Amino acid sequence: MKKNNDGSIGHTFQSGDPPFTVGFRADDVRREHTGIHARVSILFNRTTVAFDTFNVGRDPDRGRLVNSAYKDHLTEDDKARLGKSQLKHEFDLFCGGLWDFKQQDDQASPIHGDLNPSQPASLLHPYILERGGSFLFGPPSRAKSWMAQLMAVSIDEGLDTVFQVQRPAKALYVNLERSKESMSRRLGQVNQALGLARGRPLLWRQARGRALVDILSGMQRDVEKLGVDVIFFDSISRAGAGDLNSDRAANAIVDGLNSTGAAWLGIAHSPRGDDSHIFGSMHFEAGADVNIRILGDRKSDTELGVGLQVVKANDLPPQPMQAVRLQFDLQYGLIAAVPARVDDYPGLAEEVERTPADMIYEVLGVWKSGSVGELAKEIGAPVDRVSAILVNDARFIPKPGTKWWMRTDRQGER
Repeated sequence: MKKNNDGSIGHTFQSGDPPFTVGFRADDVRREHTGIHARVSILFNRTTVAFDTFNVGRDPDRGRLVNSAYKDHLTEDDKARLGKSQLKHEFDLFCGGLWDFKQQDDQASPIHGDLNPSQPASLLHPYILERGGSFLFGPPSRAKSWMAQLMAVSIDEGLDTVFQVQRPAKALYVNLERSKESMSRRLGQVNQALGLARGRPLLWRQARGRALVDILSGMQRDVEKLGVDVIFFDSISRAGAGDLNSDRAANAIVDGLNSTGAAWLGIAHSPRGDDSHIFGSMHFEAGADVNIRILGDRKSDTELGVGLQVVKANDLPPQPMQAVRLQFDLQYGLIAAVPARVDDYPGLAEEVERTPADMIYEVLGVWKSGSVGELAKEIGAPVDRVSAILVNDARFIPKPGTKWWMRTDRQGER
């Protein structure tokens, strides 16, 4: 076997006189819960004659692909030089060795500690880290898509009038929710609100009605061929991975976005009646480097104050809330986006006064320690939600056993 330049795994052999060349190729080799899967091709004299995506450990599936290639694509002279049993045997050996071969490059290697401690590099501080993953979440009608497009254009242009853009970086916006016409109108409004020409282009993937798995390879090519630095994914609720409460679906979405090799920001929704966390499995929150809660305070039909609250940030200190003023024209849509003071919108402060994490902090301030179940019962939140908060909030540390402490109270006893 050998690893091809495009990352696929290949194997060739020759049979008969004059030599007849047979090749096998495997793409997207991966472990699923049912076994090792891959897209496998059979080539005769360097021409692909049959391919399929299947569990390579299943003999009936291997046999069907061999039968298709042998029966339909070989002349009688070719069959005299290549026996069907030989082809099946070689193919079985190839499929059986795929996973071990793929794992050969997967070994530990040393890394060295950073001699110059600093915050992680950002594309848009503090919301999008270089090669990191972020979620922007909140209930419907909180301007999530508006803010994501404002961020995307700002990064793409290298414009720091609204956000702290660290450097120009090529942005790709992936739209699974709305029509192309609707998003084009919005993009024109975003451009104008930022002081740019309405027609300024932004790299785009229009994928309404399609699942993440269907467009993932295309997104990976965009990163490789077009130099995409950051992907905006709108939204994970349309990713088509299954029930968002499932850990498998959450991990599939996060792993898929991570596999692009670019930084990413995914738009997510919050549960009905509780906008303090992302709807679905706790692995959404655990899988991202930065989670951003979006808050809103509408002053009028034409003015919305948007607050961006970082509720989780790996390797970053606590961040202050940022406020952005969005101004709308009732006929033409968004006309301005400018930084604002949080104090300008009292409703933003009211929304963040008591999050579940803050309630846990207050309880532990009295109890000193408590289990996940005890804390969940006390604040009236689901156990998995409380567990996620304790694991991801730097204010809390585990005590030996099943209890948790407040870091500020018991740091010296850890």
